[in-house]
Formats: sequence, structure tokens, C-alpha cells
Amino acid sequence: MQEVIDLILHVQNTIEIYGKYQALFWVALVYLCFKRKKENQDVLRYSVVSLLLFWNPLFVYGIIHTFPEVAAYWQLLWVLPVEMVIAYGLTIALQETTAHQEGKKIYWGYLAAVVVIIALAGTIVPSESDTVQAADNRYGIPERDMEALQCLDQVEGPITLLAVNDVLKVSRKYNGSIVNVYGSSLWDPNVPNDTTDGYTAEMYRLYELMQTPVDHEEEITGLAADMGCGYLIISNGRREQEEAEVPRDPNQIVDLSVDVQKWCLNGYEALTETTYYHILRRK
Repeated sequence: MQEVIDLILHVQNTIEIYGKYQALFWVALVYLCFKRKKENQDVLRYSVVSLLLFWNPLFVYGIIHTFPEVAAYWQLLWVLPVEMVIAYGLTIALQETTAHQEGKKIYWGYLAAVVVIIALAGTIVPSESDTVQAADNRYGIPERDMEALQCLDQVEGPITLLAVNDVLKVSRKYNGSIVNVYGSSLWDPNVPNDTTDGYTAEMYRLYELMQTPVDHEEEITGLAADMGCGYLIISNGRREQEEAEVPRDPNQIVDLSVDVQKWCLNGYEALTETTYYHILRRK
């Protein structure tokens, strides 16, 4: 049961959008209870019962062990009653502003406030990023990573990807159809590693090798090929070179550039190169 508790705490504490929506949910729920309680009994009953069920540790335990392939998505179930109550409560509030002449005058002000509140709670507000302006990228994907992912835009059919951690973290934000060789609970320490994730020893080994890929090209490409990975995104060494401390003596500067030809193994070939990455595909 500890795994269930960890999963619930993770969702509660780390998914910011849900936390903000919960605040809106409780405001709407209290409003409906005190404002039009009798008319809204069915809505309130459904919402409360649904949330008690979806947050029940036994229910969660049953879901993630019966359907392990969707274990990470169980929380979407409780988004449904939350969204319904928010929408219904805001609709009633706006409706009541038109009941009196004075209310009609401030209707558009109320409507604008509602739009702002929902925007602040949702994903249409850009993520913060040190490298991307909000106006340019609403998902907050760094330009260096987005440049590499854009190289896959013309690929037809499913994309199975193995990449460095920075790219994996944003790959499914950029394109939800991308399938990563291993999931976030393996590479992200903030995500609890549930036993139902079903990672194999090969996946753990591949992840370990990708942290220091130089001189492990043969094993990495071999494992990736066995797992049906169609595309690789690896660093070309430029970022590491920029972040490395440059010694005073130019003769001591170490060349960190990566020879992409060393990665053309086990059926992989160089596709293109971006500012910071090499992209390879399997023939």
C-alpha cells in the first residue's frame, strides 16, 4: 500500500495544474452547497462519491495492479468530476449575475475574471523556462531540445525514441505520439518507481549507459535495436564543451565533440545534426 500512498502524494504535490484546479473545485463546491443546494444535489452527490472512490487507496491499488499499462493515468478519472463542478458552478454564478439589472452591467467583468482564473489554473499559461520566451513556446521546451524534436516532424508512423534525459523530459510535451523506450519513473527521481511499471533489466542498463554514453556506443545501439527503437538523439558534445570550465592554457582544452560515425552501428545511421544533438534513425 505504500506505493499507492506515494503515488497519491506525488500527484498531489507535484502536478501543479491539478492543485490549482482543486482550489477552483472547492470554491465551486462550497458555492453550490450554500447557493442552490436543493437544485444541485445530484451534481454534488456524484462529485463527492466519485472523488471518494477515485482517491480510495484500495481502488487505486486495484487499478494499477489490474491495468498496469495505464497505472500512471488513473488520476485522470478524478479530473472528470472536478471539471464538471467547476464548469457548473461558474455557469450558475454567471447566470445569477443577469438576474438583476445591476448584474447585467457587471456580467462581462465576471466573465473576464472567470477566464483569467481558469487560465491561471490551466496549461494555456506558458511554463517558465530560462531559454525560451513565453510568447514563443507555451510548453516551456528549451530551444535546443525543441530543435532536435522538430527533426522528427516529418516522420510517418509511430516514433520510438531513445534520447538524453533533457530531451526525454519534454518529448511527449512536444509530440504526444512519441513513445520513449523507458518511462519517466525510471529517469525522473521525482516520480515514484511503481513495481507495476514493468521495467526490464535491459531498460535499467540502457538508462545507466545513456548517462555516460561515450565509449558505450556498441552496447547502447544494440540494446536500443533489440527494443525496437527507431530513433536516437545523442549529444554532439557542444553543450558539454560550453558548460566545461575552460583552462587558462589552450593546450589543455579537451575536445568533447562526438563522432556520430561511432554510433552508426546495429542498423543505425546518421539522419541530421542540430546545434546540440545528433539524430540517428534505424534503417
